[in-house]
Amino acid sequence: FVGITTVSPSHLFTVKGAGNTGGARFENTHTTTTVSGNTASGAFPHNILLSNYDNGAADRMASIGFDIPTSGSHANATIAYQATDTNGNGDLQFWLETNNSSLEKLRIKSSGQVLIGSQTSTRNEAKLQVHGTSDTNYIVMQNTSASDADGNRYGKFIYRGTQSGGEVSDLVHLQANHDGSSDDQKGRFIIKTNDGSDGNSPTERLRITSAGTVGINRSSPDSNSMLDVMSDKTGTTANSNRVALFRTNGGGRDAHITLSNSSNTPVHIGQ
Repeated sequence: FVGITTVSPSHLFTVKGAGNTGGARFENTHTTTTVSGNTASGAFPHNILLSNYDNGAADRMASIGFDIPTSGSHANATIAYQATDTNGNGDLQFWLETNNSSLEKLRIKSSGQVLIGSQTSTRNEAKLQVHGTSDTNYIVMQNTSASDADGNRYGKFIYRGTQSGGEVSDLVHLQANHDGSSDDQKGRFIIKTNDGSDGNSPTERLRITSAGTVGINRSSPDSNSMLDVMSDKTGTTANSNRVALFRTNGGGRDAHITLSNSSNTPVHIGQ
């Protein structure tokens, strides 16, 4: 055992220090800016290289541990890399201690998938997966720029696509933002689609306001209507500017619109 500033090393190599300069620093001067190929055995200028040369199985692990003594149990964490086969593939894992038990919280697989709350992918097509029991599997997007202006406090999911010629553009935006200009909690939801020439600024197609009104092709739906549909079609035939209801299965009533008053007296319009 080798100890630096300690006469009782606890591991093969132990450094004991205190303060800003009490740790260890490893300097390595090089000009490499990318990682490629087999990076072990001196093939890459690592500052620190962790190796596990037990070749007995394809699931061996190399790790960095964190240990903080408290007045009770130690608080521990681990960053580990584990081989998953004999072809050079492996997963990067992040473990945190909960009530004195180490549990894996996040895993980055060799395929590029990111798993939160699970060691196993349940959908190979999904790059990001969040696993958890009821009320523990939410995803939260919070806009921290304080504002009461209409349209601010926004957050977006942006769906992009690449054309055959390599051009990249936004296909669909799902957007939530503040509805109105008061200091309140009102929100609205907007769906935008690209009409073919919008680039990265798709056109609004549907809006749900804080009052529950729905506008289709209407950025300011009528507040007295639960559904406000505006057609921008320019055709002159009878079917060019319609809201269509089609019924495809047999039995029961045909496609129709039902109107009902406060006395729940329905009037059916349709076939």
